[in-house]
Amino acid sequence: MKIRNLDQLADLSKEIRKKHKISQASLAAFSGASERMVREFESHRRASISMDKLTRMLSMLGIAVRVGGGSLKNASETLRNRRLELGYLQGDAARLLNIKVSTYNRMENGGNTAADKLFKACRGLGLPWEIEG
Repeated sequence: MKIRNLDQLADLSKEIRKKHKISQASLAAFSGASERMVREFESHRRASISMDKLTRMLSMLGIAVRVGGGSLKNASETLRNRRLELGYLQGDAARLLNIKVSTYNRMENGGNTAADKLFKACRGLGLPWEIEG
């Protein structure tokens, strides 16, 4: 299933969390996020959850996300490979995506990146996010 936006992913994670009777507090503790952050993510009020926390949340819920055919955990490498495949320098990609070069560099180098920014970058370079299975 293709992920059109992070709200769709938030809805799925909330549905699965409730189905398995996992509290927001437990999910927060496991992921390193605050309970408030989990609550705001699930209610679409906070798209800027970090990739580290989002990846841990999805892992606890058993949700596997693929980014352009690779795992979400390796999204930075997939993003870099796609940029190179397109023949872009990091600055070219940053301008195309209308983000700072330093932000794009952090994404490619696995730095702590906001999920919404990485999602936007992947979409802009033609890398879909999909739920595996």
